[in-house]
Amino acid sequence: MTQKAHGRNLKIDVCAAAVRGQDRFLGIKTAILSGERAEESSSRAKYKVIEPDRSDLRNGRRKRYVDRIRPVHDLTEVQVYALIEKYKVQPHPCYYLGWNRCSCKFCIFGNSDQFASAYALSPAQGDKIIGMEDKFGCTIKRKLALTDVIDAGTPYKAITAKMAKVATSHSYTLPIFTNHWQLPSGAYTTGCGPT
Repeated sequence: MTQKAHGRNLKIDVCAAAVRGQDRFLGIKTAILSGERAEESSSRAKYKVIEPDRSDLRNGRRKRYVDRIRPVHDLTEVQVYALIEKYKVQPHPCYYLGWNRCSCKFCIFGNSDQFASAYALSPAQGDKIIGMEDKFGCTIKRKLALTDVIDAGTPYKAITAKMAKVATSHSYTLPIFTNHWQLPSGAYTTGCGPT
């Protein structure tokens, strides 16, 4: 299986499986909003702004109407941050920690700095993944063990104990809106992701 297929299975299919597995989505219309932008990659540039989601079953025996809507698809990163600032929305903590994308913490598409940062935030989770690599004899990065990827990277300088606690908590306690909006350190930085 390719890394792209792994990414699809671990990211996109999780949402589709959740919708398919719940009868509450039958017989109603559901919109799933997602934040892919055309500027991010040549593949994402081809996405439609509105289309039936992979969990849609509007032509099936048990009707399930599910549309995927990408409201920021045609916006640039500059435009997205301008909107967030205009409405004083508090960005996700990962952006203040240095990430330029909100994704899986140990994303298979991450670079060495992202893995070193994720490990700095959650060493127990990182050790669990390292243990799985050893157990299964298969690595996330195909040619490098996760320990080598982490060792090659540098954790983001913006990681603070306060924001790390917020980012790794099981509940979000910061306000959604803020009067003290500031551009996060992860804005306009180089990141990794599917192409």
